[in-house]
Amino acid sequence: MLQSDARSPDAQAAAASPRRHESLYLEDGNVIFQVEDVLFNVHRYFFQRYSQSFYGMFLCKPTEGVPQEGSSDDAPIVLEQTSAVDFARLLRVFYPDSFVKWQLGTTEEWTSVLRLAHRWQFDNIVALVGDWLPTTATPVEQIALAREFHLPNIVGPAGVQLCARAEPLSLDETRQLGVDAAHVIWLLRENYRMNWRNMEVRMQDAAKVEEAFESLDRPDV
Repeated sequence: MLQSDARSPDAQAAAASPRRHESLYLEDGNVIFQVEDVLFNVHRYFFQRYSQSFYGMFLCKPTEGVPQEGSSDDAPIVLEQTSAVDFARLLRVFYPDSFVKWQLGTTEEWTSVLRLAHRWQFDNIVALVGDWLPTTATPVEQIALAREFHLPNIVGPAGVQLCARAEPLSLDETRQLGVDAAHVIWLLRENYRMNWRNMEVRMQDAAKVEEAFESLDRPDV
């Protein structure tokens, strides 16, 4: 999770004098993170309760005589190979401006959250993103992300949409899916037109799509 600093001299100089995030440096926060040149003061509870990675880190006892990481601006927990924008998007899951409407409204934003949640084992947040991706992402994006981050529940419905639509996969969509996944969709589309109820999305059809992708990912015996 914490990795060596491979940044340029300019980036390291900026990180040496970090600034506090304008809205996610909380007065009552009890753990401070530094991401790039930005400090975040948030509540340790969310990380310890929902992330297997951070839970293990927080179990470690601090070294006597050494400031505990995360205890102050001068001793933050530094998260390498992470952008401040992506980290702020993850925090918006814990600290939304409104409980009526998420601030995360695009596929790019939800993907930022998904990548960090997957990396740090926020399993509940990974599942949450899986619930919201169909509201913003195209079927191709859903399948590509589902296969990368193990979200099987969205593969079936997204695959049925691709099978039922009139247009075949475009070149860009084929590249986004990858050759193997695109080949599965092409085969399913042929099967869909010959044997399935055309243009009607049904649960049993989604199950066939899921089974096809499970077979694709299953190691050869």
